[in-house]
Formats: sequence, C-alpha cells, structure tokens
Amino acid sequence: MAISALTTLLLAGLILGPMVSPVHGATNGLNLVKSGLIASDSLTTGVISSYWHFDGSAAFQGAPYKYFEDSSGLHIGVQAQVTGTWAGYFAESPDTNGQLFHLVPTLSYTTIPDGSFNTGLYVQTYDPSSINYIGCVAVVTNSLTQSSYFWQVVQAQGPSLAAVVITTLYTSSINNQPLTQDCTIITNGSNYLKVYLGGKVVFESQSMTLNMPSPFDAYLEPQTSSSSAMRFGTYTNYYATTSEAVSVTGAPVGGTVKIVDPSNNMLASAAVDSNGNANLLVGMYRFPVNANIVAYDTTNQLVASTSAPVSIWGGDVYAVSAAQQSSITVQTVDTSNNAINGLYTTLSQNGAVINSGFTPKSFTVGNGQTYTVEVQDYSSYHFLYWQDTGSTNRDRTVTPGGSLTLTAVYCIGTCQKPTPPSGSSYISVTTTNSAGTAISGYYATLWQNGVQLQSCFSPCSFTVGNGQTYQVAVADYGGETFNHWSDGTTARFHPVTVPSSSTTISLTAVYNP
Repeated sequence: MAISALTTLLLAGLILGPMVSPVHGATNGLNLVKSGLIASDSLTTGVISSYWHFDGSAAFQGAPYKYFEDSSGLHIGVQAQVTGTWAGYFAESPDTNGQLFHLVPTLSYTTIPDGSFNTGLYVQTYDPSSINYIGCVAVVTNSLTQSSYFWQVVQAQGPSLAAVVITTLYTSSINNQPLTQDCTIITNGSNYLKVYLGGKVVFESQSMTLNMPSPFDAYLEPQTSSSSAMRFGTYTNYYATTSEAVSVTGAPVGGTVKIVDPSNNMLASAAVDSNGNANLLVGMYRFPVNANIVAYDTTNQLVASTSAPVSIWGGDVYAVSAAQQSSITVQTVDTSNNAINGLYTTLSQNGAVINSGFTPKSFTVGNGQTYTVEVQDYSSYHFLYWQDTGSTNRDRTVTPGGSLTLTAVYCIGTCQKPTPPSGSSYISVTTTNSAGTAISGYYATLWQNGVQLQSCFSPCSFTVGNGQTYQVAVADYGGETFNHWSDGTTARFHPVTVPSSSTTISLTAVYNP
C-alpha cells in the first residue's frame, strides 16, 4: 500500500573562485556521448561553401552587389540605387534545428557620407508566411551630415516580404565600440531570447512573444540606403549548436562540475542535481572551447575528468564512465516480508542530505564513496531493523562498489521501537490538530548552528548525537498552521539539548485549526 506525502527539494549554491586545483588524480572518465555542434564555417578558406544560399533585395532591384571569400572572411557588398532606398544581399543557411547561432561580423566604416549601412547576424523563422527575426547588427549612419556608429539587437515581425514592426531591444553607446565583435543569439523561437555581444549578455528575456517557429535560418547580411559606394560586411566564425549548455550526466550527486582551461582558469561551474546531472553555460565563449571537464564530489575531491583538454561546443553531452557508477536501492517491508511503499528515505554524504525520496527508491552514487541512508517512520509504520544485518540503527552507512539493495523491516501498529545506537539518541516528532487528533505528513527539519541537517514527514524521528544541542522546526501545510509545541513552546524552532546518555526525546507540534 502506498503512502502519499509532500516532497520538498532543497538546492544549494556554491560561490567559486576564478582558479581551481590542477587536474590530477581523477580515476573516472568523462566521455562525450552527444555533440551539440550542428554546423560551422570559419568563412576564411577562400572557397565559399555550398552550405550557403545567396540572394537579397538588391538582386531584384537591380542594385549592385558582390560577394567573395578570402583569408580575412566572407565579404558581401551592396549599394543602394538611390540614397534612401534600402537594398540588401545575404548568405542564408539551410533550415537549422539549433537554438544557438554565432557570428563575428566586422563593420569597416565609422563614417558614411550618405544614408545608412548595417551588417550582422539575423536568425529568422523558416516559415515562408512571415519574416519574424532577431538581429545582432553593427550600424553606421549619416544624420544631418554627422556620422555615428553603434551596435544593436532588434526584433522584427511582419509578413513574408517586409518587417512591419521593428523593436530595438538593445543599443550600445555611440562611436566607442569595437568594430569587430562576437554576436551570439540563443532562442527557442517562442518566449526565450538571450544575446551575447562581445561575450557579454546585452539582452535576455523569458517572456518574449517571438512567433518564430523552429527550424531557423541564419542570415549573414549587409543592408544599406547609401548610393555613394558599394560597402561590404565581413564575416568570420559562423556556427550553430543545439544550446549554450554543456551537460554532464552520472556525476556525484551534490557535487560540482567545472570546465577548466589548460591554465587552470575556471570557465564555468554548476552544481550536480539529485539525478546526477549538471548543466554548464558556455555561450559567452567562442566555440570550440579548449578545456577540461572535471567533476568533484561533495568533499571537493576530484572523481572524474576528461583525459585531456577537449574541443567543447554548446549542447555537448558528457557522461561519467558507467563503470564508475553504482546504485543504492532502498526498499521497505513488514515483518512478513510484504512490501510497504511510500516511506521517506534520505541519502547523505558528509553530514548533508544530497537526495531523498519515497521507497522503493534508487539513488545513483559513485563507486568507492561513503554514504548514509536513513529511513523514516510514518503513521503506524515503525522501523525495526535492517534485514541483512539486524541492526536497529535507522542510519545505515555504506560504501558501494556496485549495485546495492538495502531492505528495512517495519512493524505496523503497536510494536517495540528500536533503542538508539550507542552514543546517539532519537528526537521523535509528531503533529496534532488543536483537538488533539493526530495529523500526519507535515514536513519537519533538524538544524544545528544554523545548518539544516535532516528532514522527514511526521510522525518521524531524527538520529542525533548525545550531549549536543539542536533545533527542530515544522512547516505549515494546506489549511493547518503551526500554533505551539505541546510543552508550551510557541517558537516554530524548538531548541533541544540531548543528554549524554542514549534516549528518545518526543516533541509534539500542535496546529490550528
């Protein structure tokens, strides 16, 4: 029979410095299992790739245009027939199912005698019925005989032939910007947009109305309303990837994964979640990034790394070698060996809870590392002993070298509860309403020196050290609100000083109504 309860997830963040320890001594491998690279072109080979399709308004206007590639980049030139009439010419990518697009455009002009000129990267929906796009562009313009230049991020929407609404999302300061910068556009085409310019985020939003169905087309395009001369946009280092995040799977739960360059500078870092996954953002860098990927456990010990610096692309997925992983499965049964499902259990390492769940529960862990499993009572279910060892200590410390299954035996109803292990005591927590009727499933936490150590759902208990002082807190749920403890304490955090001899200390929290 299953027991339902409320699960609470706690996430911890790490503040990390710019340097990390050298990559030495890791015994586990980190292997690439999926590349995030979709397409790349340096645009400097001197031969234009068949990847690109060339077209633009200049062609059907009869306006001058030209394009060629050399060692300094792909050059696309365009000239308006009449000043004030816009003409453009572009290199267009095939339909692309990525979410990150990158280009290094160069603006070759800081002044212009007439009209305007812009050049850059555009990411547009494939949908032929619309022209919805995002642009990262460099602009030079002549207004009242005074030229200025700057960078912009724009959003445009409209039917197939023209952008009807153009919204400026970002404009740089004027006349003091680099003429060559990395442009990186990241979008899902729906609500999310992030733009890096020169490696810095200049725009990000998760509440956009983009109306840009995937796949996308990338455009490398100069546009001009100047007729005084043909002006060129120059482009290098185009690529498209599935995302800006490098994912690592099978890492130590509660640990940290970092990307470290050959000089041991940390480029990115992320905490490992309860499923052993970490996502590291690298969109601010120019791909590929030459670096090591390293994984640490909760004690900051190196447990896995790439064997040498690797070429990293956004969207890459790496995995800790499966041979270095284990699992701990916790199951609960009654004294007749019938399964009892839904009892809360936690996985701790170095005194901190790093994962939790309801039985039967499997945890992915690292080989050769030490963990503590704790099972909890609930309602009329009371822990008795571990089936394989007979130990009555509900805290079970294990160092797995492979898959491990632990079975906790429970009694139901009135039964003799186990005595605390030597040197330890129990703090039991029960909850009632104002009428004195037992209520179950309320989240309780154990604290010491401002740090949360354990959690459980009432009725339950914590294993604590003799002669130490703790605090126990309970949470509200639904329409029930904590009012006081049965001993008269009204503070939600109840102080508890454990005696020097093993005992069980009982606390009852009273709720209203």
